[in-house]
Amino acid sequence: MKCKLNIHQGNYIADYGIWILLTILFLPTFIKLYTFRWSALEYGHAYFILPISIYLIFRKRKKIKELSQKSKTSPSKLGIFLFIFGIFIYNFGYRQNYMVLTTFSLIPILWGLIEMLYGKKSRQEVTFPIVYLLLMVPPPFALIDYFTLPLRYATVLCTERILRILNYSIQREGLMLIVNGKKIMISGACSGFRFLFTLLALGLLYIYFKKSPLRDKLILSLFILPLALLGNIIRVTIISLLNVHFGKEIAEGFLHTFSGIVIFIFLIWGLIAFDYIFKKIGWFKEYE
Repeated sequence: MKCKLNIHQGNYIADYGIWILLTILFLPTFIKLYTFRWSALEYGHAYFILPISIYLIFRKRKKIKELSQKSKTSPSKLGIFLFIFGIFIYNFGYRQNYMVLTTFSLIPILWGLIEMLYGKKSRQEVTFPIVYLLLMVPPPFALIDYFTLPLRYATVLCTERILRILNYSIQREGLMLIVNGKKIMISGACSGFRFLFTLLALGLLYIYFKKSPLRDKLILSLFILPLALLGNIIRVTIISLLNVHFGKEIAEGFLHTFSGIVIFIFLIWGLIAFDYIFKKIGWFKEYE
């Protein structure tokens, strides 16, 4: 009795084999990321980026299957280039023990593999989930230090201005505010640098699921960072007021428990408000 293997079954087996090999290749990198690198950076949102991206791609599996059956069987030159480029980056980053490059290399490798295996249109279907993976790439510590200080100064200046408008007795000494005689130090955590990435991840996910034309989504996404910066200033102002009126313990409790939720709600309502305004003035189209 002869055993015959259907050509499509053979393709599926080969595909699964490739994805298993890719998982094995990146397993050491993600063990390091999940066990210490992200926690060292206080990069809390990064833990959820990969599962979310996998879920978004999984939602497209039927569409990808349909498109792959209609696409050409010859491998895409762009796909081959992206795959080789990604492998080169991974190899260099792995040899240099540079987590930024080894993590980033997953993006061109994924893009290249999907285009080679399933075609150009399939790759276009998963553009957002793959680009979304950028938010899990750990930034270099030097880059964090470079941006944190200017953000801290911007935050302390804006908070000082708001508290003056509210008629509080306030003095500023560098990055320290003295409000009604109480000293408030604007630390690195108050800069909002890491907070911006969390809000960017949540805001982009909200916009992705919105039923709107691509142009409108791209325009709306431009408002995420300004809203996140404004939200962080409001967060620091609230913490400062709580410190003045209720003490340091209450202020720190709000910082760790409620501030993220409050600012996330502020961000989403801000995006909804801009979406509503732009639709009213005719910049955005009504989508049914």
